[in-house]
Amino acid sequence: DFSVDGPPSDFTPLSFTKKFIGATDDDVFMTMDTWTKSVDASPAEQDLLLQMDIEGYEYISLLRTLTEILRRFRIIIIEIHDVEAWGNPHFFNIVEGFFGMLLQHFWVVHNHPNNCCGIVKLNEFSGPRVFELTLHRKDRAVPEGFCQAFPHPLDRPNLSNRDDLVLPALWHG
Repeated sequence: DFSVDGPPSDFTPLSFTKKFIGATDDDVFMTMDTWTKSVDASPAEQDLLLQMDIEGYEYISLLRTLTEILRRFRIIIIEIHDVEAWGNPHFFNIVEGFFGMLLQHFWVVHNHPNNCCGIVKLNEFSGPRVFELTLHRKDRAVPEGFCQAFPHPLDRPNLSNRDDLVLPALWHG
């Protein structure tokens, strides 16, 4: 995380790199490929878990990631930002590539709207401005069907002082 000088003083991480994850390697950013190779000492066949909340850089960062690195992750928990920008055809091309790449290798096993920023309406489409996905690599999971209750009984609002958002029906089933 380039925005801080180090981890909290009461926490000792396995590693810390003062850089943002992005599409290039420079003084401020590093790619997922570079970061993963620099901190992962486990055998290549060992699965990893990725939790990502990088404020909109998720699209270009993961699109830039080599498939061999992406497939190291058994589970990906990712916050998706900037849904209101999906109405821009050029940005939507990036979004389509991003989800196409992820869905080639992963099942969506959970989707929860983040109640921080409300709902966006784009013509016939409506959805949360920010949402959180949990993905499970296809070779490690068998689909069991679709959840029909949203929010799920185990979900909790991201911000406890606001009502949870209901995921519009076109997002499930």
